[in-house]
Formats: sequence, C-alpha cells, structure tokens
Amino acid sequence: MIIFIKDRPIKILDNKASRPFSFFSKFDKTIDTQTEMLKVAHLKGQVLLLNVTPITVEKLLHFLENFELADLQAVSVIPKDKEAIEKRIKKLYTVVKAAGGVVTKNERFLLMFRRGVWDLPKGKLDDGEKSKKSQRKRLCAK
Repeated sequence: MIIFIKDRPIKILDNKASRPFSFFSKFDKTIDTQTEMLKVAHLKGQVLLLNVTPITVEKLLHFLENFELADLQAVSVIPKDKEAIEKRIKKLYTVVKAAGGVVTKNERFLLMFRRGVWDLPKGKLDDGEKSKKSQRKRLCAK
C-alpha cells in the first residue's frame, strides 16, 4: 500500500519479506519504533520505520499533516502487523483509487497543474472499473 500525504509517499511494506542489506542502505534514517520514540526531527530525507504499530502510524500521520517537513522526501514503514496498519489508515481516511501514467512525445513529458501542484495525468476509478482500463481511458487519445 502506498498513500500520499502532502504529496509525500508513505509506503507500507510487508514485514515478512527478507531484504538484502542494500535495501537498508538507501535510507537516510532508520528508526526501530520498538526501541526509539518517533520524533518530528527524524523526518528528513528517506526514512525507514521498523516495527510500527497502529499507534505509531497515527503519530506519523499527525506529524505529516500538522508540521512543515520541507526536508522529508518519503517514509517507508515495515509494520509488526501490516493488516492492522492498513485497517487503521483506512479508518482515518477515505480511500480514493486512481490510475494514470507517464505520457511522452518527442522527449517531452505531459504534466497537469492541479491544486497548485504539477503532477502526472491521472483520474479516479469509476465504480467497479479496473486500473488498466481507467489508465487507458485517461491517457490514450480516442
């Protein structure tokens, strides 16, 4: 699961997958939330949070929504219980499924300016619509 808070990706990863050492080296800060309390000062660059509980994820979301975190790029979360984390997030937010993609022509990229931010073209899925169909509908010329 990937969610975006103020255009920053928050990736909820599977805690069962084994990861090579090189995976951990790409983060600027790694915090084991079982042994260290999450603080606003930790949220700079690429951050990895380990052993995250639903309470910790609520704290993270509070920080993301209420503090100016100009130096934060992304947060990856490896929870103790991924299902519990996803359930808590879905309880706090409305899930909006969307699809889109990268459109290029003659080495130029198509972007859209919406809500004061440049972004890739995309749109919400209609009820029962599959991502691939929605993507083609929004990105392909008729």
